[in-house]
Amino acid sequence: VIDFIKNNIPNGFYVSFFSVYTNDKAVFNFKDWEADSLLYGESIVSLLRKQGAFKINDLKNRDIAPYTFIFKNNEFAISEGLGEDINEVIINKLEFDYSGQDGNFKSILVGPAKSWKNVLWRSVEVEAADTTLMSVIGIDNNGNEKLIIAKSNLENIDISGINATKYPYLKLDYYCSDIKLRTPPQLEYWRVLANPLPDGEIDPFLALSIPDSLQQGEPLNVKIGVANNSNANLDSLLTKLVLTGENGQTTYLRKAPLTSNNKYVYENSLDTRPLKGEYTLGFEINPENDQIESEKLNNIGLKKFKIIPDRVNPLLDVSFDGIKIINGDIVAPKPLIKVELKDENKFLMLDNAEDIEVTLQYPDLKTKTFNAASPEFKFTAPQSADNNTAFVELNPDLVDGEYLLKVKGKDASGNASGRYNYEVSFKVITKQSVSNVLNYPNPFSTSTKFLFTITGKVPQSVRIQIMTLSGKVVKEITENEIGPLKVGDNMTQYAWNGTDDFGSKLANGVYLYKVIFKGDDGANTSIYQNKNIDKFISNGFGKLVIVR
Repeated sequence: VIDFIKNNIPNGFYVSFFSVYTNDKAVFNFKDWEADSLLYGESIVSLLRKQGAFKINDLKNRDIAPYTFIFKNNEFAISEGLGEDINEVIINKLEFDYSGQDGNFKSILVGPAKSWKNVLWRSVEVEAADTTLMSVIGIDNNGNEKLIIAKSNLENIDISGINATKYPYLKLDYYCSDIKLRTPPQLEYWRVLANPLPDGEIDPFLALSIPDSLQQGEPLNVKIGVANNSNANLDSLLTKLVLTGENGQTTYLRKAPLTSNNKYVYENSLDTRPLKGEYTLGFEINPENDQIESEKLNNIGLKKFKIIPDRVNPLLDVSFDGIKIINGDIVAPKPLIKVELKDENKFLMLDNAEDIEVTLQYPDLKTKTFNAASPEFKFTAPQSADNNTAFVELNPDLVDGEYLLKVKGKDASGNASGRYNYEVSFKVITKQSVSNVLNYPNPFSTSTKFLFTITGKVPQSVRIQIMTLSGKVVKEITENEIGPLKVGDNMTQYAWNGTDDFGSKLANGVYLYKVIFKGDDGANTSIYQNKNIDKFISNGFGKLVIVR
C-alpha cells in the first residue's frame, strides 16, 4: 500500500482510502502498521498523515470501525471520517472538474399555476460554435413527465397552450454544447410566467398555542394562525387535525374562506378523556388537495406533547348521620348513609352514578346491592370542577341486628378508591335506651367529659346532676350545654371544669353524679345494659373525683 501510493499514483490524482471488513470479527492490527516504519522507514499512518489525515491515529482506539480518507495525491486532503463502531455509516462526497462537449440541467419543479403564459430565458458568453436550447416538460398530478416543447431556440416561448389543469407543474431543461472550445455558454436567467394560484400557509407568528403537556381530561385547546399571502383567493378552507398516539383521532373542519393577503386564527378544542401518553398533533390546511394551491409544504405543522394519565385514586368517605363510625358501633334504625367520592382531577368529573356501588349485608346474612338502578340510591354529581366530589345518599329502614356495609368507587379513569373496598360492621337496636354514664378523665384536675351510649332514638331531654356525698346538688348541666347527641356512643362536647352553678371551684374530693334522660313521652328512658360501664354505677349514681 505504501509503495502503491508513493510510486504508482500520479500527483494530482484523487485517492479514496477506506476500510473493508469481511466479517464482524475482523480487526485492524494497528500495532503492525506502526511497526512497518522499522522495515520501510515509514508506515501507512505516517504516509497518510503527510497527505493531511488527522483521525488516522485514533484507529488504535478501535478494534473495528469504518474509516475513510479522500485526498488529492501530494496536494491536499478533502475529507476524512472515523466511526465509533462497525455499524456507523460514513458518507463522503467529492466534486471535481470535468471538461465535456455538451450538457444539460433541469430546473426545479415550477407551479402549480392557474394558467401558463410564457417561458423567458437568455444565455451569455455565447460563441459562434455554441448551441443553446430550451425544452419544456409538463408534469401531471401523478408526477408523470411529458416532453411538450423540445429544444427550442426561442428566448420567449409561448406556453399558453399548455393545459394547467392537466399539467399543473412544469420543468425547464436547458441544453448547451461547445464542441470546439468546450467553454459552455452560461444561463443568465430562466423565468416562467403564469397566472398564480392562491397559497395558504401556517403563520406561527400570528398564533401558535399547543401545550407541551396537559392532564388527562383537560381540553386540548389549539390555536394556529393561517394566512394567504398570495394575490388569489382560497374558498372555504378545509382543515385537518391528526392526533397520533393511543386512541388517536382525525378531525376535519371547514373554516371561512381565506381571501388574498388576509389571515385569521384557527381554533379548536379536542377531548382528551380517552387519551394518555405521548402524542403528535399534525395540523394541515387544505388537506388532500381540496383546493389547488401554489405551495403545499407550508400547509403542515407538527407538535409533540404529552397527556399525563390520571393515576391518582379518588378518596372515599362514608358517614352515618354525619358521623364516621368504626366496626361494632351502634347506629340509628333509619340512618342517613352518605357516601362521598372525591377526585383531584378537575377535568374528569365524577358524574357517572355507576362508578359507586353500595352493598349491605343484613342480620340474616342476605345482601342487597344499591347502585344507579336502585330507587333508594340518591346520586348527586359534582357541582363544579373546583370541587370534583360526588355524593350518594341512602336512608334504609333497619331492624335489630348486626350489619355489614361495603362500598366501592372509582373515578372516570377507572382508578379504584382503594386497594380494598370500604367495609364497616355496625349494630342496630330499635328500642330507645341509654346506657349508664361515665366521666373521663376520672379523677380530673381541670375538666372532664361524659360518655354514654344511646340506642333507637335520641332522648327528648338530658340533665346531668352533680352533688356532694350528702346529696346536695351543686351543679346541674342542661341539654343546651351538653351539645348535640346521636344514636351510638357519645362523648359530650361539654367539658365540666369542676365549678358549681355559681362558677365557684369545688373543693377536692369525691362527688356523685346522676344523669336523667327522658323520652318523647316524658318518662325516663330504659337503661341500655353495658357491663363495662354498669360496674362503676351504683343505684344510678356514679362517682367522680376532683384532684387539683
